[in-house]
Amino acid sequence: MVSHAMEDYISAIWRLTHHGGTASTSEVARKLGVTAASTSYMFKKMAEAGLVEYKEYAGVSLTESGELAAMSFIRRHRVTERFLVDVLGISWDRADGISDQMEHSLPDEVIDRMHAVMGHPTTCPHGYPIPSKEGVLPELRLREVTDMVVGEEGTIRQVAEHDPDLLTYFGDHGIRPGARIQVAGRDRIGETLSLHLAGIAEPVVLSSAIARFVRVDARVDAYAE
Repeated sequence: MVSHAMEDYISAIWRLTHHGGTASTSEVARKLGVTAASTSYMFKKMAEAGLVEYKEYAGVSLTESGELAAMSFIRRHRVTERFLVDVLGISWDRADGISDQMEHSLPDEVIDRMHAVMGHPTTCPHGYPIPSKEGVLPELRLREVTDMVVGEEGTIRQVAEHDPDLLTYFGDHGIRPGARIQVAGRDRIGETLSLHLAGIAEPVVLSSAIARFVRVDARVDAYAE
């Protein structure tokens, strides 16, 4: 049986490695706010359970069983986030933290019912895809706003969910999944972008460091053969 603590570790490892590679002990420890010693101990227990591949000093990655478990936990987390925001009216900058507290106690039956009541949304409030019950994660083809050129238009699909203060800022300025934007200008020396958002008179100016956390649809021609 996977403990609640293991669920947190599996989710953290998945978030750090789902684009490939391994996660170091220090990376996982920092993400979970625990010590490196306790992280190494948990890695060994998870390896014994067949959930991770772990070699000291070489990092950790999920096994096939670990990946499948991760999809279940990620699904639970993102459905809960969506329910908190769409149904209960919780602000999206608080949903991630509250979901962390709730998700362990919610059985799959409740998650499935929440998902159905909302009409089976495909993403969390921040635009990240919700895995299917079978553990399939839809692949989104996105690019950062910083890759757009002046005059180009696009639709925001995803924003980083890791920083509540950043989400508050995005929300206050209308930077949300589904919003239409146009790049009005960019200052490469000052490293800023000026964005026009549909329905908002004044452009929003973002530093490149913040704009990279906003993603839009990939160009159609980017995948042309």
